[in-house]
Order: sequence, then structure tokens, then C-alpha cells
Amino acid sequence: MLKPIVTHGKSTVIFSLIAMALVMAMALAISSPAFADSIACQIVMSQGSDHILMPASGPKMENSDLEIFDNARAVETQMVAGGAAHDHGWRILTRDAAGNATSARLRVLVDNPGYDNQLFVIGPFNNWGKNLRPSDALHPANDTPGIFSADVTGIADGMQYRLLLNGQQVLDPTAKMYNTIEYASRIGSSDIHLNSIFWDGEAPGRYQSKTNFVDVSEKPVIIAEIELQSLVAKFQAINGQVGPRTVADTYRFIAQSGVIGKLREAGYTTIELMPINQSVDGDAWNLRYQSYGIFAPDSRYGDPSELKMMIDEFHRNGMAVIVDSVISHFPFKGNNGIRSLQGIGMDQWFKGNGQKLFAGELSPWGTDRFAPANPYVRRFLIDGLTFMMTEYKIDGFRMDNIDGILSLPGGLELLKELSVAVRNVNPRATMAAEAFFPPNTLMRRADQGNFGFTTRNDSNWFDIWHNALLGPDEALDVSLFSKLLRNIFDWKEIPMMRYLTNHDEAANGRGGLTGAYPASLISGDAYYAFSKTKAADSLNMLAGAFHLSIPQARMMQTGSFYSNAAVDWSQINGGRGKNLWEYFAALSRYIQAKSSFFNFRSLSKDIDNHYDNTNKVISLKRRDPATGKILYVLVNLGSRRIANYTFGVEQQTAYRVGFDSEWSGFGGDGALEKSLQASGIQAGLQGATGKPYSLTTPVLAPYSVTIFEAQ
Repeated sequence: MLKPIVTHGKSTVIFSLIAMALVMAMALAISSPAFADSIACQIVMSQGSDHILMPASGPKMENSDLEIFDNARAVETQMVAGGAAHDHGWRILTRDAAGNATSARLRVLVDNPGYDNQLFVIGPFNNWGKNLRPSDALHPANDTPGIFSADVTGIADGMQYRLLLNGQQVLDPTAKMYNTIEYASRIGSSDIHLNSIFWDGEAPGRYQSKTNFVDVSEKPVIIAEIELQSLVAKFQAINGQVGPRTVADTYRFIAQSGVIGKLREAGYTTIELMPINQSVDGDAWNLRYQSYGIFAPDSRYGDPSELKMMIDEFHRNGMAVIVDSVISHFPFKGNNGIRSLQGIGMDQWFKGNGQKLFAGELSPWGTDRFAPANPYVRRFLIDGLTFMMTEYKIDGFRMDNIDGILSLPGGLELLKELSVAVRNVNPRATMAAEAFFPPNTLMRRADQGNFGFTTRNDSNWFDIWHNALLGPDEALDVSLFSKLLRNIFDWKEIPMMRYLTNHDEAANGRGGLTGAYPASLISGDAYYAFSKTKAADSLNMLAGAFHLSIPQARMMQTGSFYSNAAVDWSQINGGRGKNLWEYFAALSRYIQAKSSFFNFRSLSKDIDNHYDNTNKVISLKRRDPATGKILYVLVNLGSRRIANYTFGVEQQTAYRVGFDSEWSGFGGDGALEKSLQASGIQAGLQGATGKPYSLTTPVLAPYSVTIFEAQ
């Protein structure tokens, strides 16, 4: 069944029926698991409610099989030709006595050597092509098919330029920077033409990266997804300034304002930045997905050295930086007047047979799909991403529209080659996929011939919240969570990423929990929005190894990602917003201190300990893979307060409460805290919910989360 996906400001079905059939056929061809016999259901009646253990079905998977997902530890055996040595763009050849660049080599993909190309670099050094010199001409490179090269003299750092391709001016698709209105204004320039900029990243006095990649592969990955301007537009910096003075000061402001420390204190281990590559003009977040600068960070936020400064500050705070990357499509129009992209973009490059070099079919967003069937185009795209990694120390990528890429000829090869190339640069890189219909080899090890991604969005899990969280508690079927927890083992998709909402869902309405932040969508007063958000997103966080949340949802912000995208930091100064922010900060710190939650290797196929659909309660079993120590997570997703709630456990020992969502510091009543003895709770000898022993908590508050640790 086709799933309508709402992305980038447009509601579309991302595949045609034909393309979808092709992808599904591919998935079946890649993996055809055998089915094991089902385990019989056990039904135990307790407290007048139905506690049901779900049967396991599908292909069996032992916990030892988790190594097939261990891309971070794998020794890569597949190498992309050229490794991390970049075939495209500028390389400085000579410098003067002061260290300024005086000549450089430019390499550009052309891929039609049989055609009589005339390709030149034009700029101030040759009066924009009116005084062309022999050295301004690009010719086929001897060392790499498809690449044209020129050694250009008279260049200068910050110089604007274009290419002259068979008489037509075009942008350099390999440029490290492009001119924007915001950047031109900041440096006091009146020239706002859309041109490529020659950027010398090693010019004298220029900021250089001082940190290396941050490894979060051995930690719980707790991701803050955000757009750059939205993160700091309303943030009060250490010096009292609210937001950057200009948009082009954004990279620097984020680095220096203290906002990164605020995210670290909130328990985030990773920041996921919505696209930062050069994109079309405009403030709307969805325009960031109309990116055309594969090698260039967006200069509307500042210059490339300031991006390095910003990423360094995240790294100093122990946070990894992953970037939303769009290599499934690119714009061929956009902007106005002298900044128009039309006629100078990547769609103007042609092969000798007259077909477009970079472009394939049209996308649902009115852009061109890239043409990954061409191995030179694949190398161009991979080169762009690995350049961003090596130059800026980006720790990984969230790959947009994986399903769209897989629907294209050469898409499968692009993703596999990309994964290997990324891990050749940083074996511990995070590779997250936005994928709804992928083969189940997507997250298996690249060195074993699979795709090698780290995680992907669990849209099926989100759909439970999407369909039920806004209605009465009775509408929520908690058995669905139990089924999905088993399915990730059955279908070998264990490292899934869970979320209550994300930028798409908080912007684009398709009914249910979409179109706004949870605080605006969940019916009832602020208590219900607070309580349901707390319980639901806690379950998301505690049931896996990868969790994504947007700061706006953590602080009870209202509105939508369209109408109120800027994080309203005043929300955490008091009231429910402060309570919820501090609650998730404490929960995040708790799971980072417990190896039972460190990564997907701590998951086991018996994680779904029990569910109780009458009371809307579910418990999870998490085990420390090194010591075998067990803890139980008990989540009440319903509105009933239950006295002496009993569920089954495996060990007859004492349990202490390691975490209690109803602690008074989080805005709760502290009832459990007051009723417990210092010695904790002793497991009972009488079994429950299919387990040999039982644990009874004196009180189970509505919408509560309690974690019991075996002593």
C-alpha cells in the first residue's frame, strides 16, 4: 500500500506505483527470510486486566546476529576508487610570500570527451571572459576520465567567478562557496550576483578546525533536529544579545552564544542540522532542501571558516554533528533577477549525446532528479559529501528521500558506494536514512555487501502515535508497540530511530499527530499535552538506541514548524515547558549513564516484557550486554492511577527505582517516592505476565515512567 509522505512543503506520494513495485521487488530479491514457527500466546489474568505475551513470528534472529549491523566496528573491505582524495574543485598550486594563493587547479566533471567542448573559467582576472587567456581553458584531464582541468593564474581569495561552457555562463558545481545577499551585505558589498566564489580555506589567518570527529557509536544517540536560524533566532547569548545581528552571523553566533551548552545540558548527544549546503534564496525552512551547492556550505549563514568554528564548538561539548543531505534532486530554477538560478545551474551541463549530464527525471518537488546511473555523477555526489566531512569534520549525514534514490537507475549503487566512502573517511560516522520502503539490508554492514547505514526512521512506530495519541486513551492499542519491538528482530532492522515528531510532521498536516507541535495538537488542557508528550516520547527513547526530538516539542512550544519555527527559549524559564525540558534532560542523562541503553547491541528480542491493553501499560526489559544486569521500564500511557500494579520479572531479587517521572522536581506528585522504602521492592515468588516472578509497584501514576533496577 502506498504511503502518502509529506515533505518539503508539498504533500506527495513519493513513488509512482511502478517505481514502488520496483523497489519492493528489489527488497524481496535482496532478502527473502524464512519463517519460524510461532510461539504460542500466554495469557495471564491479573488485576482484572489482560496481560498478553505476543507470539513471535518471522525469521529467527539471535542476539549474536547484531554484529551484522556493526558498521562502526567493521573493517571496510570495499573501497571507492580514489578514496578520500577529491577529484573535483580547486586545489591551490602556488602562494606568494605572504601566503596568498596566486594560482590554483580547477577540476570539473564534464563527461563528454567526444564532444568539442569549450570550457573556460571567467572572472575579474580576464574581464569576465572578454580577455580570455590560454590558461583559462579547461581540457580533459589525463588521469581521470570525465574530468576537465585548468591551472588558473591571477586568482584571489574571495573572488567571484563563473564558468563559460560552450558560450554560456554557468555556476561552478564544485565551488566551495557562492555569493548570497546576506553574505554580500555583511562584507559591505553591493554585488549580489549569483556567482561562484573562490574560497581559500587555508588563507593566512583563516580559522582552521581544531577538533576531530566525535564518536557516538558507543552511546545512546539522542538527536536534536533543527534548522540553523530556528535554533538561535530567539536565544539570548551570554552577552545578552538575542539572536545573531544578521543572518550571515548565524554560524558564529551559534559557536559563541552558549546555545550549544544548553543543548548539551538537555542531554542531547547529537545535533542534526537541516540542510546547510548552498540553497535557493528565502527564509523558509523547506527552501533549504532546494540545494545546489554540493561542496559549499550556505553562505547566507556565514563563511566556511565560521562553519568550522561552529562545528568545533559542538565537538568540544561532546556532541556529534550530522547534516541533512539532499542528493536525490536539485533545483534548476529559483531566486529573482540577477540572482536567478535558471539557465546557469547544473541542468545546463550536457553529455555528447545531448542528454543532461547531472539531471534525470523530474522530482515531485519541481526539481531535477540526479542521474546516479552515470558512475561519474555518483562520484561527483560522493566527492561532495566526503569533502564536507574532511573539510568541516561533519560526523555523518541524514540522507533525505532514500526511497526516491532507490527508485532511480543507479540509486542502489550510489547508496552503497556512498556508505563505503563515508566510512573510509570516518568509520564511526552516523548514516541515518529517511526511508519508508527500503530493503532490510539498508542497515547491515557495508563490508558484507549491504548498504551500511546506521539507522533509519521508524515510521511504523510513529504511525501508532499519529493515529491514536490525539484521541481518547481507549483508542491507543499498546499491543502494536509490542509487535513492532519484535518485528525489528524478525525483519533484521534493529537499529531503528524513533520520534514523536520531526520537522516534516510538525509542519505538514496529514491528520492525526501532524501539522503542528504536540502541545498544539493534543486535546485538553496543558496537563494532557505535557503528560502525554512525556510518556509517549519517553517510550520512544527507552525502547531503542536512536531517538530524535525537536527542541520545540520538549518545551511545550505551540504552533507549527511553519508558523513558529524559531525555538522559543523563554518556554524553559517556568511552568510546564520548564518541567518537560528538565524531565527529558534528566532522562537523557540517566540513559547515558546506563550501559543497558548505550547502543543497539544492548537490545534483545525479549525487550517487550509485557503489555496491558486494558490499563494502557507496557514494560520493557533492558539488559547490560557486558554484565547481564537487567532493568525494567514501566510506562503508563493511560489516564488511570493504579494502586499495587503487578507485572512479571525474571529475577527474584530486590529492585530499586532508578528513575521516576513523577518526582516532584519534574512537576509530579512524588507519590511513589514517598511510599517506597530505602531498600526498594522485593520481587514476589508468584509469577505474573508469563514470567517466573513478579514486581508490584505501590502506585502507578497516569502517564508515568518508572525504571526499576535489579540489585
